[in-house]
Amino acid sequence: MVKNLKLLPLKNSMNTGTISKKIFQFLSFSLCALCFSTTWAKQKNPSIQSAELREEKTPEKLFIEGVEGFKAKNYDRAIQKLNRALSTDPLLDSYCRFFIAGAFIEKGTPQEALPFLQTTPLTQKEIDYDLFWIKIRALIDSKKWDEATQNLNFRQRSHLNSSTEQARVLFHLGLIAWHQNKKQEAKNIWRKLLVNNPISESEKMVLSFLETSSQNLEKILTTNEILDRAENMVQTGYAPMAIPIYEKRVPKSEFLAKTYFKARKYAQAALLYEELLKKNGTDKAKLTYQLASSLARSDQFEQALHYHQKIVTDFPQSSWANLSREKIPFIYFDSGKTEEAISQYEKMLPFYRGKALEKGKWTLLWSHYLLGHNQQALEMLAALEQAGKNQSQKMMYWKARILEKMKRNPEAKNIYKNLAQKKVSDYYAWLSSLRLEKNRIDHTSLSIHKRDTRIPSLNKNPFQKGERPSSNEDKLPLTLAQAGLDRYAYDESTQLQNNNYQEEGLAYYYHSHNFNRLIVLAQRAKGTLAGWAGLYPQAYGEIVNEHASKNKIDPKLVLSVMRQESHFKPFVSSEALALGLMQMIPQTATEVSQALGKTNFTYNDLKEPKVGIEFGTWYLAQLLRHFSGSLPYALSAYNAGPEAVTRWKKWGDKLEADEFIELIPYAETNNYVKKILVNYWIYKNLYP
Repeated sequence: MVKNLKLLPLKNSMNTGTISKKIFQFLSFSLCALCFSTTWAKQKNPSIQSAELREEKTPEKLFIEGVEGFKAKNYDRAIQKLNRALSTDPLLDSYCRFFIAGAFIEKGTPQEALPFLQTTPLTQKEIDYDLFWIKIRALIDSKKWDEATQNLNFRQRSHLNSSTEQARVLFHLGLIAWHQNKKQEAKNIWRKLLVNNPISESEKMVLSFLETSSQNLEKILTTNEILDRAENMVQTGYAPMAIPIYEKRVPKSEFLAKTYFKARKYAQAALLYEELLKKNGTDKAKLTYQLASSLARSDQFEQALHYHQKIVTDFPQSSWANLSREKIPFIYFDSGKTEEAISQYEKMLPFYRGKALEKGKWTLLWSHYLLGHNQQALEMLAALEQAGKNQSQKMMYWKARILEKMKRNPEAKNIYKNLAQKKVSDYYAWLSSLRLEKNRIDHTSLSIHKRDTRIPSLNKNPFQKGERPSSNEDKLPLTLAQAGLDRYAYDESTQLQNNNYQEEGLAYYYHSHNFNRLIVLAQRAKGTLAGWAGLYPQAYGEIVNEHASKNKIDPKLVLSVMRQESHFKPFVSSEALALGLMQMIPQTATEVSQALGKTNFTYNDLKEPKVGIEFGTWYLAQLLRHFSGSLPYALSAYNAGPEAVTRWKKWGDKLEADEFIELIPYAETNNYVKKILVNYWIYKNLYP
């Protein structure tokens, strides 16, 4: 269970200036995120610095040395180097100005930063976003309240103003009012933020300010606003934190029951739904279904079946009855009552349509398979193949598995040999290769010892030398990558129109750390060494190897998960609010940050490749340890959550690994595990 996020309160004795200093350390996302990055700089010998100044250096070299100085907190050196780069290369203009301004602010002279921040374009580029916010910080630190307010109001009206951006604008507007001793005005501004953006980085800072004035939410928000705030917590992935609010304000409500369910407190959800059902309600079919679902999730199968049957009996024409008809036989199957599952599926199949019918037939086939009814399973498989008018790899593989159980080994072996020759990206081709090697596929023995000769062995990186940039614009992402600024390098390289898919073109994107673009172009170079290395790149190699080694996990597995999760896009986010290369959801990322002691972590830090990889690798390693090294269990838990896998493990432990994977109940998780295993097998062959 993911722990609740606990804010670290500021001491009441701290004055407003001290709080502001701590808050700005937190708010300057780009500067804070750099603290996660590898420290590149080494201390220079003062005796050779004067000679170094006389040395002719390219703007790119000066910029890299300036960034190194910044990371090492040698701000005078950073300013010196970056000013020289700024005067000789306009392409580096925005980045030089950002780090020069940051250096002056960190030195405590924000007024000296302002001349470098006169121009902050409103674009989608990461650097322009960061320039705007460092400008706001410099203006507020310099007590230029009116100018800061004018800039914030303009930003608020811009098309770039997302909900997260809106929260940040509101926080700063309130902050300015607070600094001008207009505390009530500040609190009025912050009300909207507190309701609409709970558990955000901006909200944390608001709460810190309120604590210093002995204020709490009850003194600022109305009851309805507090309930709206709780609902937004649930919607943004923080259901556990909404529970105390609902328990206090609406203890016997459907809101609380739904929140228990989303927080995976299924037993508590079931108790509350049962209580709600006893009251006179207008939608009893819905409440009964939610009660049955909560009972099934908490392994109370008999009670769950009782209520699903009740829905079918009492509300036979409702949509809830159709859903219950699908659930009843599956619950029997899921709880290990396979004979009953067969009986129920045969009874319910006439009611199924579309995907429900297809899934029902497949699970019925599996019920026969697990009971050793091999002839019935084989006949059902043949009927499914005929209905689908094709012999998919999936059908052929399980036909071979059934034939094996029927002691028809030569037939099974021929099918495995045929499947093993299918394309290398096919899951069942790899499984067939495993079956040809082993009589049994255990959860911890998913490695194929015999190499697939169709995949080359890359003993050295084919991208040692990148393509010579054809323009200064092409040169910029490479410079940023060399400076360790992976987020900016990726962002700049996505703006380019370089479509060269020859080895030198692929090498360019490899060295500019745009591994997503590398994969796209490598599709056109399939079969070549560069094409293989581009399709399955050793992305962010130093970072991955560092954290894989620290967590005692195979770096190739980390790359395999990353490839599936984000396709190596560091900024990508999902509908479930997962963010970054390893697609961490807010609740899990918060738990990991606490375990790793990252007290200044903010959710947007996951856009930084080093942070996303560090968090995702640590979490994946924890899951592997928790599930005793079982790759199928750990990968399933990474996608569906450890609670779901703990339920599945009760029957999964009795099965071989390929059987468990095929029976993973969630379609998304089922496909996810298969794709990552294929990635992993290819990575292991490609980089022995």
